[in-house]
Amino acid sequence: MFHCVALFGNLFQALKLLPVKSLSCKQIERRSCISLEAFIRDYFLCETPVILSGCIDHWPARTKWKDLKYLEMIAGDRTVPVEVGKDYVCTEWKQELITFSQFLERMWSNDSANMTYLAQHPLFDQVLGRKYFRLYPASVSVDLYPHTETMLSNTSQVDLDNIDEKEFPRTQNLEFMDGILEEGDLLYIPPKWWHYVRSLSISFSVSFWWRTSHLPSGTS
Repeated sequence: MFHCVALFGNLFQALKLLPVKSLSCKQIERRSCISLEAFIRDYFLCETPVILSGCIDHWPARTKWKDLKYLEMIAGDRTVPVEVGKDYVCTEWKQELITFSQFLERMWSNDSANMTYLAQHPLFDQVLGRKYFRLYPASVSVDLYPHTETMLSNTSQVDLDNIDEKEFPRTQNLEFMDGILEEGDLLYIPPKWWHYVRSLSISFSVSFWWRTSHLPSGTS
């Protein structure tokens, strides 16, 4: 009973941070312990999103990255580029060069509710913490009003947290899939699908991209 109450409380807190209709439509399918062949057949070739539970539990990072002293020891003095701002299109957005130790200090002292605009990439690994994902298929791209500039053509102009229905009338009623990534989960995002992501806690994540021209025949 306590476990159920805790889960409900976590969900309620998450919903207060998320856009309208979150977790009320079609949920991203969740699977565990599937073979590579099953993944390729049922999701990759069909271009269907899926959350693979516990897929990266074997990564050493799943435990080592919880130790701030360890992270500072192996990379604290390294200079790293960071992106600062609510999203890519806000006027305050900028890039900075700081040490990894400074980055860790900022991450642990800031609010965990960070948001990423609608954009595209294929594989997302949740090493630590929890994140909410909302996905829109490539077929509705025009209704998400991508920027016309080449550098931002994979980024939507729509702010899902506060949709301007007059400026973006076709976005409000679009169907989507969504779900919450827990520690150890891997999310497959098909090519050209759009995602909105929001942190529900302090978290570490790793994402991977590849060129669609390298995909097996039968895929886009």
